[in-house]
Amino acid sequence: MKLEEKIYALRTGKNLSQGDLADLLEVSRQSVSKWETGASVPDLDKLVRLAEVFGVSLDELVLDRPPQSAAPAEQAPPAPTPASARRPGHTAGIILMCTAAVVFLLLTLLGGLLEGLVLALPFLACGVICLAAKRHPGLWCAWAVYLLVGGYLSWATGTHWSAIVYTFRYLDLGSPVHVAMAWGMVLIAALLVFATARAFRGTRLSPSRRSVVLTAAGWVIWLLATVTPLGGYVVWPLYLLLDSSWVFQLWDLLRLAALTALVCVTAALRRGRGEKA
Repeated sequence: MKLEEKIYALRTGKNLSQGDLADLLEVSRQSVSKWETGASVPDLDKLVRLAEVFGVSLDELVLDRPPQSAAPAEQAPPAPTPASARRPGHTAGIILMCTAAVVFLLLTLLGGLLEGLVLALPFLACGVICLAAKRHPGLWCAWAVYLLVGGYLSWATGTHWSAIVYTFRYLDLGSPVHVAMAWGMVLIAALLVFATARAFRGTRLSPSRRSVVLTAAGWVIWLLATVTPLGGYVVWPLYLLLDSSWVFQLWDLLRLAALTALVCVTAALRRGRGEKA
């Protein structure tokens, strides 16, 4: 029996989907699909982890022997299920939801409805993420807190990341506090983008001509919308139409999301090129 056939037989014998196995191994579902079709071979560390999940030895998995774990379940300990793997996240989600309720009630009674809602919203968002996210809940919670806090600072204090341009100017165009907060927002966003790219380091994309051209076009459009005044020309009519400063907040969010996606896709294309070579 070939390796890809063994992986398929052992996975189905454990009643795991390709997505479940990918979650347990912290790889993409596409990687598992390629292993089972013979398009690629797992790395050594992934082979060791596969043997642990399936309850077989590495020799039984790699060498041409019938898999022992296909026997009745009492002969091998059951593999961890995705539900048990996500149990800590569910517990954290429930704790965060309860914390959000307590914070909202206390601050609403002591200060007001708006204060209670603003300070409880990060706990509520992180609780929902921990309950819903199968992978990387901590990363998505960090993104949620960053976006909520950044939106609040912009609304309450007028702080915006673009204030970093005043760092080396000697004109009184922005307070040092706002400039320092703007630099903090930029540095934290850069760390989150890097962490997101690291979280998806197992993803690989085939460097076809179309994918490379589309990715390059995406970078050009993002640079034009961020560095040049072109983005302002697009957003300003919407601001006049809707008469809301949240248009600019949504525009910043869109550019940040596009930057994160472009970084992840570019890194995946580079990894795919390395495998192809």
